[in-house]
Amino acid sequence: MEVALEIAGLEAGGQRLDEIALALDGRLSEHRLTLDASAPSDMPLSRAALVLEGGLDQARTRYAGQLSSLEVDAEQGELRLDGPALFTVDLEQGSARVEPFCLSRRQGGNLCLVEPMAASAEGGEVSLRVEEVPMALLDPFLPEAWSAEGVTELDLDAGWGAGGSWRADGRLQSRLALDGQDAYGQPWSLPEARLGGRISADDQTAEIALELGLDQAGSLALEARIDDPAGEGRLTGNLSLDGLRLAPYRSLVTGMETLEGNLAGDIDLAGRLEAPEMRGRIALSGLKASGADVPVEVRDGEIGIDLAGTAASIRAISPPRRAAWRSMATPPGPRRTTGAPTSPCAAATSRCWRYCPSSGDCASPPTCRFVHDRPCCRCVATSRSPGRGWRSASCPPRRSHPAPTR
Repeated sequence: MEVALEIAGLEAGGQRLDEIALALDGRLSEHRLTLDASAPSDMPLSRAALVLEGGLDQARTRYAGQLSSLEVDAEQGELRLDGPALFTVDLEQGSARVEPFCLSRRQGGNLCLVEPMAASAEGGEVSLRVEEVPMALLDPFLPEAWSAEGVTELDLDAGWGAGGSWRADGRLQSRLALDGQDAYGQPWSLPEARLGGRISADDQTAEIALELGLDQAGSLALEARIDDPAGEGRLTGNLSLDGLRLAPYRSLVTGMETLEGNLAGDIDLAGRLEAPEMRGRIALSGLKASGADVPVEVRDGEIGIDLAGTAASIRAISPPRRAAWRSMATPPGPRRTTGAPTSPCAAATSRCWRYCPSSGDCASPPTCRFVHDRPCCRCVATSRSPGRGWRSASCPPRRSHPAPTR
């Protein structure tokens, strides 16, 4: 027998194929199938080709064959079959068996069937391994001037049976490092992250254990169990945060000159997947934050979050004189020299907030103004600092310039 089919100009789902050529020749007992497809280079899939060889036995109850060649060129890389993938099909029993093979990505990474795969109407098993997949695959999804480095590996064992039963066990190891440039063109890099974990699931329960370690920046661990995942989805588990440091992530916030602090917590998980409940406490200590675009300078703050099921309470502690408000008002208009306050200054230009007193002396955030072309701060005083009006060493004497009315 001999069959040839050619298709031109096929479009579907955002993919255009210029040419598709399919050819089949030989006999039922021994034949060869080839497929070639090509597309413009700017398409998600630009080329695909395969060669399949096989044949029926004399009783026509068993088919044996091999996928001799497989080549795929796509946006994500160029895939090639390392060697022939052998398979057999028992037509009477309705079962199939595939021998181990590997599909390699020329830019890095492999997908391998590590054990023979058996499949039938009664069930089946498969063991897959994903090796050395580069995290650079994330680059198209990251902001401009960001880049990712590292690799991911995954082992997956799965099986299924009659009546809809199934199981899956997975082990994950991943390493990721991010770097790039900030808004001012300065280079930055984040601590390398290492993720390891195990996932075990079947039609009755699912368990997950993950641990994320950040290079010299703390760690995070999650253990969870879900009973009846396809139904009620009852959830139990624990999430712990240990010594997560904020300082390495300062460069991600535009205008942030100082960012320090340590995050820790222990949270119990309960409830259902649709309505999870969390109980425990998350604490941020030693918080220091300042910068041109930050309205409040924090010098030694603490933030506590108490979780109680579906509710939470937040408590922020910043001792007196350890936090100062900074004006974030719009840029000023022309400055007048009449002695009366005019337009507020802009934090991004004149930095008037540098002359403001500590918020520990103010009942509300200081307001930045200019008097006689000098920056001043209007502060409504607390009980610890009687009086109100213009308070700053750089302001004209109060006897010359009385406090304005509110």
